[in-house]
Amino acid sequence: MESESQKTTKKEVGFRVDQSTDNKSLAKAAEVLGEDLETAKDNRAEERFIWIIVCLLLFDCLIFMQMQSWSGPIVIGIVELVLIIALAKRLRVEEIAGLLRPVDIHFAARIVATRCQLAV
Repeated sequence: MESESQKTTKKEVGFRVDQSTDNKSLAKAAEVLGEDLETAKDNRAEERFIWIIVCLLLFDCLIFMQMQSWSGPIVIGIVELVLIIALAKRLRVEEIAGLLRPVDIHFAARIVATRCQLAV
C-alpha cells in the first residue's frame, strides 16, 4: 500500500512512471526532449538575432539622417557587416552565416595574403 505522502507526490508531479517502463522508451523520450530543447535554443537565438538587427536598423536610420556626407554611412555599414557576421556565428544562426560566408572567406583570404606579404 502507498502512504498518503506518496500519493500526494505522484499527484504533484503530474505523471507516474511505472516500474515496468522499458529503458528504451525512457531513452527515446530523453532523446526527443533533447531535440526539443535544441530546437527551442535555436529559435531563441534566431529571435535574439532578429531583434538585434531591427534595433541596429533603427539606430542606423537615426544616425544616417544626421550625417552630412556619404562616407560615414559606408564606413559604419562595413563595420556593422563585420559585427553581423560575428554575431551570426556566435548565435549559431546558420541562415545568415551561410549567406555571409562568401564575404567572410573573401576577407579571410585577403588577410592571409596581406600577412604573407608582410612576412616576406
